[in-house]
Formats: sequence, C-alpha cells, structure tokens
Amino acid sequence: MRNVNTLALCVIVLASMMLSNAQTTLRERVARLPVSFGENTTIPWSSGRSWVNLGIQEHVGYRHLTRANPGGLSSDTLLLPGRRIAINHLSNGVVLNLPELMLYHWTKNRVTAHYPVSIGQITERWHTPVGRLQVNTKVVDPAWHRPSWAGGDVEPPGPNNPLGDRWIGLNRPGYGIHGTNNPRTIGRTVSHGCIRLFPPHIRELYTNVAIGDTVLITYETVAIGQADGVVYMAVFPDIYRRAANDVTRVQRRLHGFGLADVLTRQELTQAVRSADGIARPILGSHSAMKVNGTPVSGDIGPTLRGGRSYLPARQLAGYLHASVHWDAGVETVYLTRDSREVAVTNGKEAFIALNALFVPVRQVTEELGGSVMFSPGGIRLTTP
Repeated sequence: MRNVNTLALCVIVLASMMLSNAQTTLRERVARLPVSFGENTTIPWSSGRSWVNLGIQEHVGYRHLTRANPGGLSSDTLLLPGRRIAINHLSNGVVLNLPELMLYHWTKNRVTAHYPVSIGQITERWHTPVGRLQVNTKVVDPAWHRPSWAGGDVEPPGPNNPLGDRWIGLNRPGYGIHGTNNPRTIGRTVSHGCIRLFPPHIRELYTNVAIGDTVLITYETVAIGQADGVVYMAVFPDIYRRAANDVTRVQRRLHGFGLADVLTRQELTQAVRSADGIARPILGSHSAMKVNGTPVSGDIGPTLRGGRSYLPARQLAGYLHASVHWDAGVETVYLTRDSREVAVTNGKEAFIALNALFVPVRQVTEELGGSVMFSPGGIRLTTP
C-alpha cells in the first residue's frame, strides 16, 4: 500500500510540475534564481607581469587565479575567472562567502561592487567566523594594537602597519575589514580572522559603507545563479575542511533550486573533484538556433549535458511544429508530427529542470523526420 501511495504522490507532483508551465514561463523561473554577472575570459600574459596589479584591476585574488590556471601563472595566457554569483541577497550591506574568498557590497538590492579578500588561516583558532554582524567603527589610518600573543604593543599608522590605511570594525571584538601593507596576501587564508582587501578596494568600500550596515559572513561551497537566461554553478574548495564538498552536497544544493538532474553523475563528480571556483553554465546557453535557415528564439538556449544537446520539450516541439502529450503516469512525453511519434522518458532520455522536461535535440528531431547540424555558431534544424 505504501508503494502505491508513493507512486500516486509522484504522479501528482509531476503532473502539477508540468501544469505550472502554463502559469509561468521557463524564462521567468530562471530569472528568479540568484544573480550572476561578469564573464570568464582568456587574456594574454607574461611571467614578468604583476598578478597583484591584475588582481586590483580585475577584482580577483591569488587563489582565484591559481585555481583557474592549475598550470601556474607563467604561461602566455591566463584564464581570468570573472563570472561571479551573488548567492546571498541583502538590501544594503556586505556579504562575504569564505570559501569563495570574495566580498560583495549590496546597495538598494543590487550588487554594486565585489572584492577579493584574505581571511583567517586554516588552523581552527584563526578561522574567520560566520554570522550576521554589523559595522560599528570606521577609522582612517588606524593604529594596530597588538594582542598579547603578538607582543601587546602598538604599531602606529604607516607602511609597517598590517591593517593598511582603513579599518572597518565589526561588532565582534577584534574582528574587522581592513587594508594591508602586503597586497600579495589577497586571495589567501593567511590572517588571524580579519578580512583583508587590496588597498584601493578597501578605500572604495570604506567610502560606501556606513555605521550599522549588515555584514553577513557565510560558508557556502556551491553557488548557483543566472544571467540572461543561462544558469551557472561554481564549486569552491572546502577551505576549513567542514565536510561541505561531496556529490551529495552538490546534488542537495541543486535540488533546492529545482535543478537536481541537470548534471550527470560524472559531471557532478568532476565539479566536486576540481572545486576550482569557476562559474560554468549548467542549464541553457547563448548558442544560436535556426530552423530551416531562419533564426528562432525561445525561453532558453540549448543545454549541453553528457555530450548531448537538450531543449525543453515544448520549445523544441514548437520549432518542429509537433504536438506534445505528457503522460505523468509513466513520466513520458510524446511528440507527434504527421504520422511520426517519438516517446521520451524522464530519467532515461530526458530530465526535468525548473519544472520543464528537457529532451535530446538530435534524437527527437531525427525521429520526427528532420535533421540537425551542430557547429560552433549554434544549431541548425531542418524540418521534413
């Protein structure tokens, strides 16, 4: 009896998911995900250049660059990991995600700036704490009052002061956001719990935060967000070794956004293994689509999954002038054109993401009598 009830519940849930497509578009559901911005780009490079200057200009730190370029920073090109995902929303204030080594400044519900940071060392005693804090002091040219373990004396403002020339104190004694007299430490886990920024960045942030502003410090190793109809995911290293990175954890995070099946098991495993912090597309793309030579558009671009291209069943059916019938009892969609029919089953040939069933483009098109041509410029469908 329990199995029958479970099956009935699954049928009801799947039926309601497909029905919801009539209430909101897939594009609208994508747009509700956290915001992503920026781009990953490859730039010319030479080993004699300063990564610090690049970091200040492009808002990346040392680990961002070395994770994205495992061969080192001595080649003639570098991958610049410029796409970011703002996983926590604030109306106004600062969000710091520790595994990402990145700080976001929110103003009027928008990310207005982001900065690479250094945080506490991996030794537990020096971990930067998580939690919801507030700015309670701001000081230009601060003196550093050394704690007893560091000698207990005072380092006056100047080039030897590790706080740099700006201090944004938090309402947790001893913790703050500050500059540095050693910019090469930005993007590393090297502090005693405070948050360091490049000197130009801390001056900018100092100007734009106010006493009482929220500072939200999180520990999230999986970031999921969207930009212009494409969904991205980044996996960051579990820097404090809190068992926050495994396939189950990533799946659980995807499931929470309605994206549980967008990646194959192999793709999930690779994402966890690399944990390089690079935001990559997992649903949708900007690949161009043409049908019988005419450009077409839809709610979302083709998704590459396991080496195959997928589109929502209803979107592809529209391109092919096919009818669609969804049988929730067997989790199968039937696409029909003239006398031809193709059946595609969820969990086998197809997968569900954001309440839409995605089907393989080539299989469906060819079984309905059409043809498909893939190229770097996009996908060309030809109907019979």
